[in-house]
Amino acid sequence: MPKGYKDTDKGMEKILEEMKKLSEMQVKVGFPMGSGEVARDGGENIDIAQIAAWNHYGTTNKDGSVRIPARPFMTDAFDNNRERIGELAEKLISEIKQGKADAEIAARKCAVANIDFVKREIRDGNFVPNSEVTRQGSRPDKNGNRNDKSGKGLNQ
Repeated sequence: MPKGYKDTDKGMEKILEEMKKLSEMQVKVGFPMGSGEVARDGGENIDIAQIAAWNHYGTTNKDGSVRIPARPFMTDAFDNNRERIGELAEKLISEIKQGKADAEIAARKCAVANIDFVKREIRDGNFVPNSEVTRQGSRPDKNGNRNDKSGKGLNQ
């Protein structure tokens, strides 16, 4: 080092370290298997991730007719918010550069925003409405009776 020269790090090393960490991270948004179960009629529990997949991709009956129409809430959430996601990424990178956030904080903020986009899409998306059976909360029992979510029989 030349005489009289003093190397002063004004935070660039930390910024580069955080940017490297961020580049190695992944933000996953969705319904991981094992995150919860929903009890169904007949005592069978179904993982919430399975129900989310059925709703996202749709299902068919054995005869090929649609049972649950596709409601691609995950895809639509990201497609409908590409610009906002890009703006958020720029803002978070700026926060790291300014020392206001580290990679972990930036990734968490990104995850929270994306979760919000998915929830909003589930709630407000332009999808085929739920069937009457779904809105009432259950399938018919072996006698053909349905129970709404309050437990009162609909056919009584």
